Amino acid sequence: MTEQDKQDLVAQIRSIGGKKAIDTWREAHPGIQLDLSGTDLSCADLSGACLAKADLTETDMSWTDLCGADLREADLIEAIMFSAKLRGADLRGADMMRAMLRMANLREATLRRANLTRADLYGAQLTESDLREARLDRVDLDGANLRRVKISGTILEVGRFLPPLLNTWDNSCPDRRAQLLRALEARKALRSKCLKWTYRCPQGHLLSGKCTGDAFTTAWDTTYISQERLLKLLRWRRPKTFKEASV
Repeated sequence: MTEQDKQDLVAQIRSIGGKKAIDTWREAHPGIQLDLSGTDLSCADLSGACLAKADLTETDMSWTDLCGADLREADLIEAIMFSAKLRGADLRGADMMRAMLRMANLREATLRRANLTRADLYGAQLTESDLREARLDRVDLDGANLRRVKISGTILEVGRFLPPLLNTWDNSCPDRRAQLLRALEARKALRSKCLKWTYRCPQGHLLSGKCTGDAFTTAWDTTYISQERLLKLLRWRRPKTFKEASV
């Protein structure tokens, strides 16, 4: 695609809506890769649009609505997606290396096998997102909401991932946090301890042997993170006003 072709398509997206404009373009250009790299799509409506395998390198999509969009295997290297709406978006296999996703809403998004190396996810909403098998090397997750995130098989740096996950747990489920701390202090593996829990905490998270799909159990499984490492961080971030003996 020439630069003029890109600008014409951007104009169509802003005029008639992203999904309709892109569907029309794909019908007219079968077999050709969609290339919108380096364009300005900020504040555009691309909800539900088919952007699979599209080249969106360095594209500005700040405040863009991408809810439910198909971004499978899309090239999003260094894309600017500040405060973008990506709820329910399919980003499986997408290359998001060094992408800027500060304050983005990725709730319920699928990011399986996505490459988020060095991505900026400061303050991002990742609740119930699927990060299984994703690469999170050197990613900035400071202030991110990781409640119920799925991370089985994720390639991550424990030091960067644990602080925001601990903060999420502090705010959403102190009961589970206390139970984990007590289990670790007793030097018992989380999985074996979990088999004895047969109730739910007040926030609704399962605390029984049936919680194999519970993201917190996966995240805190000691097969991924050592007990010593967890115990050290949990003690360091223990809320001053929280009385674990009362749990």
